[in-house]
Amino acid sequence: MRIVREIMSAAPVCMAPDESVSDAARAMKQHGVGTVLLLTDGRLSGLVTERDITVRVLAENRDPRTTRIGDICSTELVVLDPDDDLA
Repeated sequence: MRIVREIMSAAPVCMAPDESVSDAARAMKQHGVGTVLLLTDGRLSGLVTERDITVRVLAENRDPRTTRIGDICSTELVVLDPDDDLA
């Protein structure tokens, strides 16, 4: 049996919802990840992926410098405990 801890990032990249899509893309590149977690008042409030940037910003001709990640993030999240079974 494999558990979530075996595949999760030890130190996920976290940002505030009011930061720009460009800032998130730079953070993804710097840390070698494809996902940024959004924190509001220290609590998980959303998730932005490389696909979100591609589909919700670039494909819609939005400016990544002025578009906020809170405006394009996924907010319906499922949270797992590190010791949960992957199945």
